[in-house]
Amino acid sequence: MELIMSIQMQGTFDANQFEPKQSAGTNHPVGRFPFDITDTSIEENKNKDGGFFMVEFTTPAGVAVMRYNMWNKSEQAVNIAQGQLSALCRAVGRFQVRWEDQGAALRGAKGMIEIKKKKYAQTQNKSLLE
Repeated sequence: MELIMSIQMQGTFDANQFEPKQSAGTNHPVGRFPFDITDTSIEENKNKDGGFFMVEFTTPAGVAVMRYNMWNKSEQAVNIAQGQLSALCRAVGRFQVRWEDQGAALRGAKGMIEIKKKKYAQTQNKSLLE
């Protein structure tokens, strides 16, 4: 990932350039909670051909980690991740995220998180971040 990291980790994510979208998929308990962003990092994917922007949310009910699929071969996956990260940035009022410092601008940000159960067509339940 050295090559990918050096090429893709330059620059800044600007939330104003993307429409916000809800995030899905966390194991956090359902409910509405205040949160602090306690950590951010960039991690390589298992195929070593892309990576995730990781954001750790700490709430009174526990910790939730969201993986934003920012570096992926699939344009659709990247578009979804950009919208989800844009929604987070808008919610906490921090619109610029620099990749060089692994998104440090988001650390310490506070907000409210609402996690609901969402039914999918095949009767699967999945948490939904709003």
